[in-house]
Amino acid sequence: MQIHVVQRNQTLTFIAQTYGTTVNALIETNEIPNPNNLVPGQTIVIPIIGNFYWVQPGDSLWSISQKFNISVQELATVNRISINQPLQIGFRLYIPPRPKVRAEFNAYVEPRGTSVSPELESSARKAAPYLTYLAPFSFQALRDGNLKEPLLNNFPAIASANNNVLMMVITNQEADGFSDELGRILLNDIFYQ
Repeated sequence: MQIHVVQRNQTLTFIAQTYGTTVNALIETNEIPNPNNLVPGQTIVIPIIGNFYWVQPGDSLWSISQKFNISVQELATVNRISINQPLQIGFRLYIPPRPKVRAEFNAYVEPRGTSVSPELESSARKAAPYLTYLAPFSFQALRDGNLKEPLLNNFPAIASANNNVLMMVITNQEADGFSDELGRILLNDIFYQ
């Protein structure tokens, strides 16, 4: 994906030709209501995999390869140019997408009051496809060793539908603050554990 900032007097036809895509693809991707009324400064998402880069003064194939963490040979090959070819300012290079790195992501949801707000649940639904863990905040440890459970509502179903691990967060909160004393009791007293 690439973002293009509309300049004065640019049209969708010009932008589509610049990036090697179609006007219809730009209209659909950006849900543009009036394609003939672009505004300078407006951003347009270009529906491509990878990016384009326009050669700037002082650039070399090597410096561009370093900027995008790609080998000089791969950059030359995908752009069908010689590795020794001098680059002209303004020349368009295609930068292929880099492999995705595996990562794990967590999001906390913290219901407040006596019910889960529709906005919080909606936010959890929107974020869940990108998460590894969904963590309702929090199961509060009590001085008698029991737990006060947070409002869960549909969070287990949201986690399950998105293959998230529903994470149990246990805290030493009392009176809307963390309690060192409660933490010490829970960690050191076998009876309460």
